[in-house]
Amino acid sequence: MFIPWYNDHMIKVKQTILSAPKGNCFAACLASILELPIDVVPNFVGDYGENWFIHLVDWLKPLNLSVVFLTYDNETELPRGYSIMSVESSNGPWNHCLVALDGVAVWDPSPGGNGVIGCKPKLWTVLTVLDPSMMLQVCDKEFHAFPMRLLGEVI
Repeated sequence: MFIPWYNDHMIKVKQTILSAPKGNCFAACLASILELPIDVVPNFVGDYGENWFIHLVDWLKPLNLSVVFLTYDNETELPRGYSIMSVESSNGPWNHCLVALDGVAVWDPSPGGNGVIGCKPKLWTVLTVLDPSMMLQVCDKEFHAFPMRLLGEVI
């Protein structure tokens, strides 16, 4: 079975809002992992402030997804598959997001790119499946249309 977001051919989406700390690096990472255009992924962190997590969970639910956060320490087992890694930004006292594969940064969505690859992670945002049986049904059918088809029902 082919799972579209777990392969080494992820679509690399660049962030479009650079005004830190309200840039959309998190949205660009999410768009990259889900292989969606950046304009259909809300700028959760920049637009919703402290309530961004609630909006993220609500947005992911129709896609049969949710998230968990793993904080980094020396005993943390690295997350498997794609995740969003938060690191200290080189531009100021805030976080910057990177796409990680098996816990290791593989994509920096900032225009310069790769400026913080190799930095120590602060935490990972890991996508989780709400109902595994629904994923099998979706992937067995039109897997190429999975995210956009479901998003079309929500937008």
